[in-house]
Amino acid sequence: MEENASKLAKVQPVIDIVREQCLKVSPEESHSVDKQIIPATTKFSGIWQYNPKKPVKWGFKNLVRVGASGFMYDFYIYAGKDEDMDNVDFKDLQKSSQVVARLCQHLPSHSGPLIVL
Repeated sequence: MEENASKLAKVQPVIDIVREQCLKVSPEESHSVDKQIIPATTKFSGIWQYNPKKPVKWGFKNLVRVGASGFMYDFYIYAGKDEDMDNVDFKDLQKSSQVVARLCQHLPSHSGPLIVL
């Protein structure tokens, strides 16, 4: 098993169920890709982040695509270097562009113009 995959292995089934349900919701017109911190103080995972300048200093980094209403349509929890990014069509993009491409790949192509901010 991959080292990064094993860090989320115990909770991955729950994460997958939540993500599948988020992907089933019809998207809005405007979307934004950003990161959020899921508050946690555990030191057992090896993937928690520390940022002393933020209100929530300790937690897990979650990269999300949200609509203008604030609803989360897609996400993934950052677990270190993304090995699976090298195996997809957008491997030639910069890391930040890979995040946007990964989160937007499930947007429907037939629904008219969608704006990603």
